Amino acid sequence: IVTVDGESVIGKTFDEVLLLVRGPEGSVVVIEVAREGEEAYLPFTITRARFEVPVTEAEMLPGNIAYIRLLEFNQVATERMLADLDELLAQNPDGLILDLRNNPGGFLNQAVSIADIFLPTSVVLIERNNQGLDDTFRVDDGDVGESIPMVVLVNQASASAAEIVAGALRDNGRAILIGETTFGKGSVQQVHTLSNGAELRVTIARWYTPANVSISQEGITPDIEVEAPADIVFGSDNDAPLQRAVDYLLNGE
Repeated sequence: IVTVDGESVIGKTFDEVLLLVRGPEGSVVVIEVAREGEEAYLPFTITRARFEVPVTEAEMLPGNIAYIRLLEFNQVATERMLADLDELLAQNPDGLILDLRNNPGGFLNQAVSIADIFLPTSVVLIERNNQGLDDTFRVDDGDVGESIPMVVLVNQASASAAEIVAGALRDNGRAILIGETTFGKGSVQQVHTLSNGAELRVTIARWYTPANVSISQEGITPDIEVEAPADIVFGSDNDAPLQRAVDYLLNGE
């Protein structure tokens, strides 16, 4: 991008360009783009619209297996999860795969509420501060996803809130984990802004699974380890962890 509504953006920061591009929904912005091999700038007239990044992906797989992939634990994660789950459960699936691969985490309250969907009365996690004092997060039964057989897919990029949910479901005997050892981000940090503008992050607590296993650094090792191919495409025929999860739900091993 070289201009926005006729104003050059050369030398501007990303945030400065973003302010120029953003505007009221339904309004029009004209951007010019420099493209290799083209002498003149290419103009594009764009009508501004609200863009919502998907949080979940859901479908029925062969074998009557329900599949939900959760991309992150943002503010609407539980709402989207429940909506997808209601649609899938209406089709009477024989099992459910919850895919938390490449999920970087997000809000703690969303992790707890999503775990609550699938757990009866249980401990979800233990938060232990630097003085050794514990804050235990519990959930109650009565939710729609508590009885369907489950597998949770994880990999090296499953972190933070994703590890909380995976650990809670596994430790409570609600699901098995398939895939790769998770990232290992189980710390609670406070951010302090210094006088020079730099940030100092101080770890004030750590997360533990219901079985009192620390999530930090070492991550969570799955029950069934399946190495993903380097060229993996999630949901495709070369998605070995997903195929293993389907096999487990169909055959029980």
